[in-house]
Order: sequence, then C-alpha cells, then structure tokens
Amino acid sequence: MPTAFSLAVTLSSPNLTFFHSQNGSSPSSSSAVDPPFLVTHWEGLYLLAMIGMELFVSVVCPLYLEHILPFLPLLTISAYCSFGLHYSFFQLYSHILRLT
Repeated sequence: MPTAFSLAVTLSSPNLTFFHSQNGSSPSSSSAVDPPFLVTHWEGLYLLAMIGMELFVSVVCPLYLEHILPFLPLLTISAYCSFGLHYSFFQLYSHILRLT
C-alpha cells in the first residue's frame, strides 16, 4: 500500500520553505516531519522563471519565430538549464569545501 505524501509550501523571508511529510499530516501538527528543504529567493525565482521560459518556448517560438529561428527553443532551454546546473554544482562544491 503506497504511503500518503503531502507537500506544504510556506513563503517566508528570506527563504521559500518546502515541508514534506510521509504520513500525510500537516507540517505544523506532526513531530515526525523531515527537516525543511530551503530554497533561497534567487533559486525560487529561477524555478518560477522556468514557467515563463516554457511558455516562451511552447507558445511564442512556434507562432512567431519558427521560420526565422528554428533552433531558438532548444537554445533557450539548453542555456537556461545550463545556468541552473552550473549554479547547483558550484553550490555543491562550496558545501563540500566547507565540510573539509
């Protein structure tokens, strides 16, 4: 039998906090909640901007730019994801350096 999974998002300053619980209870009513997964404002903005990027690639490019720049959707997605990957690798590297 699959376990229930709940997700609550709390907008707090300076971080966007994601609480997750395996038992389906709310984060404030359970002491068995895992520690929060913190996303900074810049990281949250990156994740929200992904919606705009996807709309651009799915709507604007096929309607207006398909014949002029057919490679633009792939270029946009690749550059956007490359930025996110490099950022996450630098964050991981700095975290490892702090631990050693």
